[in-house]
Amino acid sequence: MEVVVFCDGGGGRSWLEFALADERLCAMMLKQHGDAAKDRKISFALPQHWQAAHRSGDVPVVRYGRKSAIELPGLDDNGYREWAVISNGGALCSFNHEWLEQQIKDTTADVVCVSFEPGLSGYHEKIRMTKDNEIVGWRRYYSDQIELCEMPKDWPHRIFIRISALRKSVPGKALTNQFAKFLGACSARSLKVMSLKAAGRAIDLDSEDGLSGLVRHACTAAPQATGCKPASTGANSRIIGPVVFGEGVRIGDGAVVVGPAVLGDGVHVGERAIVKGAVIASKMHVPADTVVRDRVIRDERAIKGAEAYRKRPLPTLAENGGFERDYFRTWRPWSYPRHVKRLFDVAASAAILLLFLPF
Repeated sequence: MEVVVFCDGGGGRSWLEFALADERLCAMMLKQHGDAAKDRKISFALPQHWQAAHRSGDVPVVRYGRKSAIELPGLDDNGYREWAVISNGGALCSFNHEWLEQQIKDTTADVVCVSFEPGLSGYHEKIRMTKDNEIVGWRRYYSDQIELCEMPKDWPHRIFIRISALRKSVPGKALTNQFAKFLGACSARSLKVMSLKAAGRAIDLDSEDGLSGLVRHACTAAPQATGCKPASTGANSRIIGPVVFGEGVRIGDGAVVVGPAVLGDGVHVGERAIVKGAVIASKMHVPADTVVRDRVIRDERAIKGAEAYRKRPLPTLAENGGFERDYFRTWRPWSYPRHVKRLFDVAASAAILLLFLPF
């Protein structure tokens, strides 16, 4: 069983709360979390005061208050699996499930906290720098890696709990909504807790860039899902790529909408406006001659001015291509560089050492 917990960070309406309140973004988010769980049964835990646009009955959803514990029914319903999993709903992760479970299988820990780091993925180079920006050394990874790390201050991407220690770490199947209290409960019950960094990628969904990355990933994975059709399209307007439309969307004359993008209910795109890779909240108006690119527009303040766009690259879960694989040569397992050369080096080293033996 896997429970995806969405935590309320406080301090006003977060990006994560905004996304769950939107029907299309909520569906994307829950589906991507469900796909990431692979063959595990999954349920979701949401704050009681958040408005979630999920359809009742599609997925099991548990509500919890600001100061109350999170009820986790069915967490120990794991069948043949040894671990129960608690996931951070604020991060969309991509990693090798079989490899990670094999890595933590032989540990003696009762609770394993895992944070994903792209730099530990195969075909990456890890560089050590001094405070003066001088290179100390570098290491080249040809396969996924995992390493010990300090315990994070907030909820990690994944928490693996042994079924045998589940009732001790989560007494009464009620999880505290504070990570420090969770660690305190484990320590009070003499449970061994381990913190690891593992190869993988994560998108922070509680940020504007993270929501844009979510839309790009979801639309790329299912480009055929476009939702409703626009209520009206002006002359010479164009729609390019996968775009998810809400109800009553109007596109003005000469406007261009380039996917992956999400336009909420009642959105009006003005004449000659350009919307590219953006998320527009419901009932928003994009003024004429405005360029909105790679942005999440949830209020009027975000769209003021002639242009509203970001120049930073968006986070992605893509693993193929890029610098790592373009500049790394891969070898077959029994090729000379990977296997035969190693055997030859061992034999040659042993022969040289024999020459220095005293006779």
